[in-house]
Parts: sequence; C-alpha cells; structure tokens
Amino acid sequence: MNGNKPTLGIDLEGVLSDSVERWLEIAKSEHGAAVQKEEIRGHLLDHDAFKHIGESEYLDMFKRLWDAHESIRLVDNEAPSVLNRLKDRYSISIITATVGGKESAEKWLNGKGIPHDKIVIVPRLGSKMQPDTDIHIDDFFDVLKDARVHGKGAIMFLQPWNAKHLRSAAAFGVHTAKNWNEIEQLLLSGPLSGKY
Repeated sequence: MNGNKPTLGIDLEGVLSDSVERWLEIAKSEHGAAVQKEEIRGHLLDHDAFKHIGESEYLDMFKRLWDAHESIRLVDNEAPSVLNRLKDRYSISIITATVGGKESAEKWLNGKGIPHDKIVIVPRLGSKMQPDTDIHIDDFFDVLKDARVHGKGAIMFLQPWNAKHLRSAAAFGVHTAKNWNEIEQLLLSGPLSGKY
C-alpha cells in the first residue's frame, strides 16, 4: 500500500506493450521465421523456428525494438483509458524485467498516455515481488503464483503462452483477464474490489 491507496504492480511486456509481436516482426525480417503470436506456447526460444537464435541475440533483438519504442503497439488499446480511470483509486507501479531500460519504458508509457507512479526494473529472471505492491498483473504464471504465496492479489493477463496455466491459476486463486476492461471489472466490482 502506498499512502491510502493500494498499489498495482503491472508488468510492461505482454500486459501493456505488445513487444512480443514486434519481436516476431523482427525475427521474420532477419531470420525468415513467420510465426504468429498465437503460436507461442512458452518461451520464444522454445519455438522450433527460433531454436537457432541464441540468448544474446534474442536479448539484443528486444533491446533494439525498445530503442525504437515508438513502433511498439499496445496489447490492448483500452489500457490507457482504464488506467486513467483507476489512478485515483490505486498507485500504479510498472514492474518489469525489460532489457529496454527505464528511459525507453518511460518514454513509451508517456507516449501512450499510461499513468504510473514509478517504474521498477528487476533483473532478468529475478523476482518481481515488491513490498508495497498489493495486486500483481502479469502474463507469466510463476510471477503470479509467487504473488499469491506472498498474500498478494494476482491477475493473469491472458496470452497464448500462459494458456497452459489456466487450471493452476484457478487453484492458486489467480484471476484471469483477456483485456483491460476485464481487469477494471475485477478491481472495481469483482472479487478484488476492496480486498486490498
């Protein structure tokens, strides 16, 4: 909790920014790999079309796409409107392991009109748990499972790569949402309303 308001900890990539879609466009251009986002069922490098791409090149591709952050689209065009409606009730922390860096993330968020109180960059594969965060919104189940273990609220933003975790999410009390309007409902009138 930050002051009198509960704090949302929101992931950047896959929840706000559609950087995976942009990465796939770069992979197609540079490697001829025509893969749709809907085909991704786990880590990008686990897909057969990308097994020849090493970890350092994979990260470099993400770094380059964030260097040209203007080309990254929103995952859901309603996200800025929803977050602007929520900002009076919640503090908004962006918690991300992006390799794009804080400056690019800040410019992208501001350019898209997404309100936020702070940006926290965590180490790649590091924990996203922050002591002042009450509800985590992420696209990776392991982050949300960790949130629940720590007594925090959790919403999994549905993406093709997390579909295999729907049963586990339900078992851990992780809520799911396919868009930002559903997240708003969960927070304002659904099971997470007034709980944190």
